[in-house]
Amino acid sequence: NQNQLDEYPSPVELYSMSQQDADKAAQFGAEFIHLEHCPFTLELLARIPAALARSYQVLPLDFIPQQPHALLKIAISDPSDLDALDDLCTLLRCELMICVADAHQLRTFIKKLYPLAP
Repeated sequence: NQNQLDEYPSPVELYSMSQQDADKAAQFGAEFIHLEHCPFTLELLARIPAALARSYQVLPLDFIPQQPHALLKIAISDPSDLDALDDLCTLLRCELMICVADAHQLRTFIKKLYPLAP
C-alpha cells in the first residue's frame, strides 16, 4: 500500500535525519548511538517502567550503581527537552547520562522492547 510506504523515510531522508541527530548530540556533548548495537537485558529494561519509556520516549542503555547517586545511561531523541530530563531524573531517582538516538528508531525499539499487554 503506497500510503504505508509514505510513512517511512527514504534512505536519503534517513541519512539526513541521522546527521541531524548526530549534530544535535554533539551540540549537547552527548554520544549519538544506533540502538541495534545496544545489548538490552530484562534487568536493564526494568530500570525504566514501560509507561515512562513510552511517555518520555526513552530507553535505558546502562546502569552504574555508584555512590552517592546511581547513574543511568539513557537514549532519548531530544536532549534539549530539559523538563523531560528533570522529570526522569526525579522519577527514576538517579543521575542521567544522555545519549541521542534517532526518534524513529527509538519509537520502534520501545514498541519492541516494551510491548503493550494484550
